[in-house]
Amino acid sequence: MPHRPPPSLSRYLVEWYRPGLTDELLRETAHKIGCCAGELSAEGRTVDLLLTLFVPEDEVAFCLFAAGSPASVAQVCRQAEIPFHRIAEAIESAATGRCVENGDAMDPLDQPHLKGENHMKAVYKILAIVVAAQVVLQSMAMVYAVAGQGKWVLEGGVLDAAVIESRAFVFPEVLGYAVHGMVGTMIIPLTALILLISSFFTKVPGAVKWAALVLLLVAAQVTLGFLGHDIPALGALHGFNALLLFSAAIYAARLARNGVASQTADPDARLAPRT
Repeated sequence: MPHRPPPSLSRYLVEWYRPGLTDELLRETAHKIGCCAGELSAEGRTVDLLLTLFVPEDEVAFCLFAAGSPASVAQVCRQAEIPFHRIAEAIESAATGRCVENGDAMDPLDQPHLKGENHMKAVYKILAIVVAAQVVLQSMAMVYAVAGQGKWVLEGGVLDAAVIESRAFVFPEVLGYAVHGMVGTMIIPLTALILLISSFFTKVPGAVKWAALVLLLVAAQVTLGFLGHDIPALGALHGFNALLLFSAAIYAARLARNGVASQTADPDARLAPRT
C-alpha cells in the first residue's frame, strides 16, 4: 500500500509508453525509481513514489508521485531512465470507487462522458484501419486489371484508343480499373474526412494531427492519380504515396489503441502547462 507523504506536497502523475513491460520489469522499474527518489530527497528535494501502474492492453505505465515541483519528478525519471511522455499535476480525493447518481450507485467507468470518449476512440481506430484496407483493395484491383489486360492482349485482343474510350468490358478483369477508380476518388476521401472529424472527439493526443496527415495524403493520391495519365512519372509517385498513406493510416489506428502520442524530444516541453 502506498504511504501518505506530507499533505503540503503536490501530486504528479507520470505517463510513459512501455511495450513489453512485464510484472518483474515493473517491479524492477519501481524499485529503481524509488531509489532515485530517495537520493533526491536526501539532497533536500522531497520526492515520494506513491504508486506504479501498468495497463498491458494500452502498453502504458503510470507513476504517482508526491513532490514539491514537477521539475523534481522529471529529474527522478531521467535518473531512472524513464522515457516519460508527460507529467501532469493530479488532485487527490477521498471519494470511493463508486459514485451516486439520483440515489443509485454507479460505476465510474459507466459515466456517459467516459463511454462517449471510448466509443469515439473505437470509431477512430476502425476508420483508420478501413482507410488502410481500402488502399490494399485499390492495389489488388489495379494488379488484377493489369494482369487481366495482359492475358487478353496475349490471346489476340487489341488495346487502342477506341477500346479505352468506349469503356467497354472487353475482358472481365477490367472491373479492377473501375473498382480502383471508385474507391480511390470517392470512398477513401470520404472515409478519411470522417476520420478527421472523429479525431476531434477521441481525446487521444496526436489523433487530429495524424488524421489530417491521412487526409492530406489522400488528396495527394487522387491528384497524382489524375496527373499520372499525362505525366507517367507521377504515376510512380502515385504508387509511392499509396505506401505512405497506408503507413499513416496504420499508425493512426495504433495511436488510438495506445491512447498516447510519440514522446516529446525536449524534456522541458513535457513540463509545459496545457492550455
